[in-house]
Amino acid sequence: MGEMLRPQTESKKVGQWLLDNIVTLIFVAFTLFGFFVSENVSLPFFLSELSSRIFRYTFLVLSLIFPVVA
Repeated sequence: MGEMLRPQTESKKVGQWLLDNIVTLIFVAFTLFGFFVSENVSLPFFLSELSSRIFRYTFLVLSLIFPVVA
């Protein structure tokens, strides 16, 4: 009887994992969509721009949060 409950538990685990990581999954989906939609853009250039924007916005967010926390 314990085996009959296992698939439901596994599906709940997958569903919970999806809900826990929804922001990351949406970010990856938008990033892949942007790369495939863009024409004549090389992968190194795309990754370079992506990483520079992530670092820039991370610094901006941290600089706005730090005074509030301190």
